[in-house]
Amino acid sequence: MCTFQPGSLSFTLLACTSSQLSGPSWAGAFPDRKSVSDLAPAFGKDVTAFMGAMKHAGITVRTLSTARPPERAYLMHYSWLVAKRRLSPLKVPNFAGSKKHPPVAICWVHATAHGAGKAESIAAAGKLAAALGVASMGSAPELTSPLTQGQAIVMSTTWSGRKITIKDASGHSVVIRSGPRNGLNAKLIAVGATYGVIHFRPASKAVNDWSVNGQ
Repeated sequence: MCTFQPGSLSFTLLACTSSQLSGPSWAGAFPDRKSVSDLAPAFGKDVTAFMGAMKHAGITVRTLSTARPPERAYLMHYSWLVAKRRLSPLKVPNFAGSKKHPPVAICWVHATAHGAGKAESIAAAGKLAAALGVASMGSAPELTSPLTQGQAIVMSTTWSGRKITIKDASGHSVVIRSGPRNGLNAKLIAVGATYGVIHFRPASKAVNDWSVNGQ
């Protein structure tokens, strides 16, 4: 990590390489995991059971994300804040690294011949936020959430039949004739809850998001 120090432009230019400067290239640095095995054990067991019931009922299930590295959450959170001018690029804190998660060597401040380039830094953060898919969000993505804790899953659920029958966690058959034929279906959401897999609330804002608590 490098930080800009007023009056130390030469230090900044030496410390920050082009690959470290913030921008859209960072979007692929710490991808979300997509395996159910990456979930917390108890929630992973519930998800596996629910997915099995859906597939048996003829629902096509595609896993999109199961666990978000804290590094990615950090990039999403601060790129949004800087891009929306809620936080100066000079004040973005370093990523709290550990043995498991080394520091993220990103430079939020882009230097110019006249010092810290505020406009350049904000523009770069905006491009990163867009590449991470958070630019249009109404608030900054959380640094800590069920997704960063292995307690959430993003999965698409679709089917084509006019009627499907799915078993809930108690083994009772639930017939679904109504639409929509995706994760917004109220009956499917109710079945998921019996397995301890709760759809995001409000459902309309996140069609494919499920977690241990609906957050």
